[in-house]
Amino acid sequence: MQYYEVTLFGQEKDYNEVLSWLLDHGVDTFREETPSLVDELNSSEIQWDYVDDNLLNTKKGQLFIQFYPSEEEKGLIKEFENYVIKNDLGEVGVRQLQESDWANDWKKYFQPFDLGENLAIVPYWSSYETSRQKILIDPGMAFGSGSHETTYFCLEMLEKYVQEGDLVYDVGCGSGILSVASSILGASRVQGVDIDPLAIEASYHNSQLNSCENCDFSKGDLLANFQEKADLVVSNIFAEIIIDFLGDLGQCLKRGGIFIASGILTEKKPAVMEALKNQGFSILEDHDKNDWSVIVARAKND
Repeated sequence: MQYYEVTLFGQEKDYNEVLSWLLDHGVDTFREETPSLVDELNSSEIQWDYVDDNLLNTKKGQLFIQFYPSEEEKGLIKEFENYVIKNDLGEVGVRQLQESDWANDWKKYFQPFDLGENLAIVPYWSSYETSRQKILIDPGMAFGSGSHETTYFCLEMLEKYVQEGDLVYDVGCGSGILSVASSILGASRVQGVDIDPLAIEASYHNSQLNSCENCDFSKGDLLANFQEKADLVVSNIFAEIIIDFLGDLGQCLKRGGIFIASGILTEKKPAVMEALKNQGFSILEDHDKNDWSVIVARAKND
């Protein structure tokens, strides 16, 4: 398949705005370089396996983001260019890649990493010796590898709240990583839904890598595909979308069931929490990191 390398040269102050646009358009795997990432590397307790020299040389105030749409997603490139021009966000460069370029070069940016108490995210081509529970992942071109704060948050919360035998729904499944994690953590059945057919394909592929035969995925809009009431629902999408479907969430979540919500900009967390409380949910915990938030709530039990 033909791929394109799309590069934005902009300013770090516009990072959240650009990132929100990308995530809103289904792009949650990308390469980024900002001075704040260098600060994070220096302060983090995580032992990084690979750091690109270009990142360490990034100048103050700069923003550099790359993502890799396929031929089938070529229209996304024009949309992004128009968005950047309209909002004066910098310059966009587009380069056509050979399949071999993408298939090999990008892999150096995705290394195994541990998270939570007992999980490890491992690219399927990597040999990684660990006593932790491995989640093998092939992030492909446009779907999550688990390293972004929002996905990382969800994985940590799933490890804490998934119970043996649970029915779990994954709303906006992307790469299927949250569904696979739920299965590995003991869920009896997992159903993921996404509006993008490529996400469904990627999710099935990653579930097969992990021999998760109890995972099922379907193309659909939010909660429409779910027929039973789940023990736990996880959703890594935007705050506005979460707020919109909360009124219908009770139809597919058991009384006392758990809802894990991320993909939420920290500035919008209060609105999501208020909407949850208005629907009778109780907030169990919430956490913030690098402008992103996760909320865990319990449905009313009466």
